[in-house]
Amino acid sequence: MRTTTGLRPAIVYYALLLVAVSGAAAASPFAGASVGPAILGNGLKVIALEDHTVDLVAVEVWVKAGVIDETRANNGAAHFVEHLLFKGAGGGSSGQADREMESLGATLEASTSRDSIRVHTVVASRYFEQALKTLTDVTMRAKLNAGDMERERAVILDEIARRETDPLLRVVGLVTRLSFSDHPYGFPIEGSAANVASMSVDTVRDFYQAHFVPNNMVVIVAGDVNAAKAIGAVRAAFEGFKRRDLPPLQREPRTWPAETRKEKATVASKLAYCAIGFAAPGSADMEDVYATDVLLQYLVAGHNSWMETNLKSSKGPLQIVSGEFTTRKDPGTLNLMFAADAGDVDQVREAIFAKLSSLKDTPLPEADVDRAKRSVESSFAFESETFSGKAHSLGFYETLGDYKLALTYAGSIRSVTPERIRQVVAKYINTNACVIAEVGP
Repeated sequence: MRTTTGLRPAIVYYALLLVAVSGAAAASPFAGASVGPAILGNGLKVIALEDHTVDLVAVEVWVKAGVIDETRANNGAAHFVEHLLFKGAGGGSSGQADREMESLGATLEASTSRDSIRVHTVVASRYFEQALKTLTDVTMRAKLNAGDMERERAVILDEIARRETDPLLRVVGLVTRLSFSDHPYGFPIEGSAANVASMSVDTVRDFYQAHFVPNNMVVIVAGDVNAAKAIGAVRAAFEGFKRRDLPPLQREPRTWPAETRKEKATVASKLAYCAIGFAAPGSADMEDVYATDVLLQYLVAGHNSWMETNLKSSKGPLQIVSGEFTTRKDPGTLNLMFAADAGDVDQVREAIFAKLSSLKDTPLPEADVDRAKRSVESSFAFESETFSGKAHSLGFYETLGDYKLALTYAGSIRSVTPERIRQVVAKYINTNACVIAEVGP
């Protein structure tokens, strides 16, 4: 499974599946790139990366809205919108957008996160304007009709049911809920089954109309295009859509628990799955983010990670060791997960606590930090190697506030020191005020 940390979207580390990275530091995937931003009259931001090495172009539309903009009552609305975008737009019929992209030899995809919604494709550069038109229709002229919603309702309910049967996904969901309490980050991205079953088309339309406005969106074009001409094409495609006031923020600041919270869900499973959540920095504390990225890499990523080499059960090495950290608009969490026999969970957890406590006073060895930094750099370079990867990085960082973070990420990781990691552990990691979730027998 693809692995990511820090500013990039978090996907759980499966340490046993990672491959070793080169001992040499990776060059920034954006080295020498020509990146040009523009803000149109209606507030839409366009970021164009010109690169003629391959005759392809990635086109992406990012909406700066996600679960963070939901309430408990309409949780699931953002994800529902994502599902309905392709079901009909403008004067087209259901599925027409997919058919248009297939005729260009491409596919149209979308995803929802806690902070954003992303719609994206990659096409041969000669089809750039046709692809841009389709993405414009999908994002700005979506029909969102009741009949399509009923069909997608069943699909989403099936997604939720499948999530509940995966013990690792379930323990991650449980630790997330415990970490954020009433903050929207604690809500499931798909929504609860009850919400999805009862949500009205008006609720979904309200979310769409409130957030899919030019001044809340970013268009990324990366690849074999002339940057100035690409920005002009985006201007022409979106010029008929006007700026609108955005809804006021409804969320309260996240309050981290003053003492440890713990919850267990009993399921039929041979192993017990445990997730431990700690407070972590958000986009306002980027220097702390970089150090947390390196810390997570040291702890869980690869065969030489601390958790992989040091944590044992009564039957030998743990079968699953993983971790998760995503930088968000608001402060997030650093989650460490493992699976072990039920009788071994407490001792494994205490070993993790002891290690983290020691890092508050004693910095990691320079060699270990250097190895972790090289791994983070290599992972980032691999993820951003393609035009799609570059566009994804630029869009993700821009939704956090500044696409330039993509351009400086590798250098920022190189600047992390053992002392900086020690300071971050002392600032955020409290083994007496964490969240613990368990799923198992």
